[in-house]
Amino acid sequence: MDAKAQVEHYFKHDRTLLGGRNLYNKLPGKNLALQNRIARFTNTPENVEKLCYELAKTVDMPDRMRVILTQKPVVLVKDIDVIIEDVIIETKSTEDKLIDFNEKTADYKAAKALIKELGLELSSKKKADVYTALINAREELLKKK
Repeated sequence: MDAKAQVEHYFKHDRTLLGGRNLYNKLPGKNLALQNRIARFTNTPENVEKLCYELAKTVDMPDRMRVILTQKPVVLVKDIDVIIEDVIIETKSTEDKLIDFNEKTADYKAAKALIKELGLELSSKKKADVYTALINAREELLKKK
């Protein structure tokens, strides 16, 4: 969202002194002396009008457009309702994971996690040893079935 669109959004949906101050502080090409002066404004309608004028001037918005936007009532942005759908995650059993294990496409971290789930004891945690242990465990499981 460019600076002019942000100022238009402020005119349509916010128009508070605090919101205008925060917006002015973020705008490129702002006057630092004016920024300091705006920081000391009290919350009065006159100061909000001055702030609106300075915001419009900073983004090169025509004065006519500023007047049109500030004469319209403020439309509050309603909170967006987020509907969270129930997501069913299928979890595989340890045996299914072991049967699906493939040393060519397997991730080392996933293989280590599977070793831990199976409760296998390894002499070393080298990749080759982990994969070999899983292949042997898979062969034993298939023989049992």
